Amino acid sequence: MFLFFPFLGQSHLFDWDEINFAEAAREMIVTGDYLRVQINFQMFWEKPPFFIWLQVLSMKVFGINEFAARFPNALLGVISANLLLFLGRKLKDQFFGLIWASCYLCSTLPLLYFKSGIIDPWFNTFIFFGIILYYLGLNRNRILYPLLSGISIGLAVLTKGPVAILIYGLVIAIYHLINWKRECINIKHAVIIALSTITIPGLWFLYDYINNGSDYIVDFILYQIDLFRQPVAGHQQPFYYHFLVILIGCFPMSAFIFNCINTKQLSQLEHGKLLQLSWITFLTVLILFTIVETKIVHYSSLCYLPLSYIISHYLYHQLKQGVHHRFNWNYFLIIGCILSFALIGLVYFMASPEIWDDYISDEWARLKMKDNPNWYYWELLFGLILLLSNILAYLYSKINNKKAFFIAFYSNAIIIALTIFQFAPKIEIMSQGTYIDLLQSVNQNDNYIQVLGAKSYAQYFYTKKAPSADQIELLPAKERKHHLLTKPINKDVYFICPSKKAAHFQSHFHLEIFEQANAWTVLKRAKTN
Repeated sequence: MFLFFPFLGQSHLFDWDEINFAEAAREMIVTGDYLRVQINFQMFWEKPPFFIWLQVLSMKVFGINEFAARFPNALLGVISANLLLFLGRKLKDQFFGLIWASCYLCSTLPLLYFKSGIIDPWFNTFIFFGIILYYLGLNRNRILYPLLSGISIGLAVLTKGPVAILIYGLVIAIYHLINWKRECINIKHAVIIALSTITIPGLWFLYDYINNGSDYIVDFILYQIDLFRQPVAGHQQPFYYHFLVILIGCFPMSAFIFNCINTKQLSQLEHGKLLQLSWITFLTVLILFTIVETKIVHYSSLCYLPLSYIISHYLYHQLKQGVHHRFNWNYFLIIGCILSFALIGLVYFMASPEIWDDYISDEWARLKMKDNPNWYYWELLFGLILLLSNILAYLYSKINNKKAFFIAFYSNAIIIALTIFQFAPKIEIMSQGTYIDLLQSVNQNDNYIQVLGAKSYAQYFYTKKAPSADQIELLPAKERKHHLLTKPINKDVYFICPSKKAAHFQSHFHLEIFEQANAWTVLKRAKTN
């Protein structure tokens, strides 16, 4: 509870994803249309509605705000802790459940995601537990496990789309290809899984069809097909991007992955099939999103759960048996020192504005740095404490591996939670705080607001935009922008754009500067009739 719920609403939601989903939930509440996802009160076919429904329920309880938008993931953090403890006890014993829950929930990125308002934690949980349920159904005639596995994957589809079926299908297919001599696919189970998977989103499709006809469902399916054929462009990163994200971002559990690579004779180990499925899931997701041109940090977040099982499986046997000679903490210390010094360096850099000019060449980044809130040298303590706790865990590993484990993981969780509390609002102010303030300042009167030169959903959520019969507001996004720039308008329009692009828009469309605040500029076009 301490790790997940406190201070969820202390900073604005981050553009794009957090605001995007929260805005969809807000528009469901405003319109009363809970079947279809909308953005700017126009159909949004990119995501199914399950996570949006969770946010709607949260907003009904807590109001339309940042806390409510992030509450479902914080709740999932608590559910995950108890679920991993339960599954760990079912698979091995209570100690294994404790190690598994600690590995997953005390590592940096998983903990950060449970304090966010993005879809991925729920999506990842449904897929991996669908795989665990599939494992539990192997060599059993009971239909319960394949039924639950299919329902879990169906919920994943209803959360983020049919990519869930692709990943699940690849993992199961690869597993059976590897084990084709001794592990045949149970056709009865496969049919049950397929039917239960299709049923979950099928119920949503059917109910919407009965109420609204086929247009939305057809457009949704066609859009999902286009996503497979033409992935969203942008966010290109080097091929090793996701490897680094997992190695650095999933510390401390990722530090032990090198010790697990030499695990042999998986099928002969206790629960070796699940370990093998975890490796297949981990590598499939990692390779799949390494191949994909677009690379965003949360694309590989499905790796976190199978990685936590792999690491926990290894650590359990080392800690339980008291083995020291193979329990190598060197990687832990190296990665821990890198992260500690990175945090120390970040604070020192932010608290020393006199050195920025020597290191920042991008004009827009320089302007954003002018929105820098107060950073203090005493905040170096966060990095120093993290460094000391890592060194302490390393030293204890020579004496008592169990104590070293708990020092390493629980100190990391506490320090990361405190770091998020201390630094997330400052980072948010620098990245978008001024922009959101400008949005809210020009939203005082009846006028149009349009963002230029950047993609954003904040213009809807943070202006509390209402549905309108205005014909300009009903236009598709590109046509609306073109109309507001060039056609007759019956209200003033305020354009918010990056300051480095303001001169271009001002000269090309004869706009006047209304307000300028470092990285962002407000341009105005007066009504023409």
